[in-house]
Amino acid sequence: MTKGYEKLINKLKPEKLEAERSRLAAMKSHEEASAASGFDFVLGVDEVGRGPLCGPVVTACCVLDPGYELLFLNDSKKLSEKKREILSTEIMEHAVCYAFGEGSPELIDKINILNATKTAMKEAINACANELFRRYGKDLRLKVLIDGNQKIQDLPYEQETIVKGDSSSVSIAAASILAKVKRDHMMEAYEDEYPGYGLAKNKGYGTREHLEGLEKLGPTPIHRLTFVPKSKAAIGLHYEKVAAKLLMLNGYEILCENYRSKEGEIDIVACKDGILCFAEVKYRSKDAYGYPSEAVDRKKQERIYKTALIYLSDPDSVKTDKNGRRPDQYRFDVVEIQGERYRILPDAFRRPSGLHRNYFT
Repeated sequence: MTKGYEKLINKLKPEKLEAERSRLAAMKSHEEASAASGFDFVLGVDEVGRGPLCGPVVTACCVLDPGYELLFLNDSKKLSEKKREILSTEIMEHAVCYAFGEGSPELIDKINILNATKTAMKEAINACANELFRRYGKDLRLKVLIDGNQKIQDLPYEQETIVKGDSSSVSIAAASILAKVKRDHMMEAYEDEYPGYGLAKNKGYGTREHLEGLEKLGPTPIHRLTFVPKSKAAIGLHYEKVAAKLLMLNGYEILCENYRSKEGEIDIVACKDGILCFAEVKYRSKDAYGYPSEAVDRKKQERIYKTALIYLSDPDSVKTDKNGRRPDQYRFDVVEIQGERYRILPDAFRRPSGLHRNYFT
């Protein structure tokens, strides 16, 4: 028992403790019914992060030890952040097993949020099931309790969907807490990587601060382009098309647009004078925001550089001009668009210090 969890229990008066135990007993009805039906283990599954504008949808699968009393389990949204953190640690310490799944922003944009959630749920369920099979043998009967009303296709285990299961099943509640804490930690880390959107506070949801960040800075590689307000997404794509035309008018040959990788995105890859150019497009509607190129800070430069290396090593990417010539140099350009004004900044930044070059020497 962790110290934090012990403190939570010690704060309860005897009558409150008894009430909490009665509440938890009612939440065990699904698990007890499954055990009575001959299932060896019950796997609770839940997701967090279906609605935000950015970041992954995170799922968790949890198998609780019926012999260990774990109080305060509930829908993670009904618990304080401090209590979620304490319970998450307690769950991970005493659960039979648990696992996570993730649906990336790219997957969400590709197959929609519902299917990405189901894919992530299946990932977590299979990881838990495989661990149980490894420990206890292949002849186990498993029952999966899923929060909501959507079953998962091609899952080789008995399934039961429970609407509001995170407040009526201890297994689902535990999974809800695990998924919430994990995703919150991810979004807090993204705050350092992508400042200006308030991600540590809003966890990717469309708050005013987040929307203002999108207006000023545009979407990041972790934004779900199908979720970003259409006007802002359309603005970004529009000015990338404008920038491509400007580059062509200035003698660039466009090889690729909107190249995305796990590290980030490069707006335009072009060739000019035998040099491969990775161009970042920055638009600002108001002078008050400063020069657009100021948004290409060191962290942004690092992401662009790493994505450029992935592009260079990608066998399917275009690396030759229309005459079949392969450039032996590369550089990073920035296209600034500010209102009706624009400028192209060739060789706007160099390889960030501390990052090793591994393509051209």
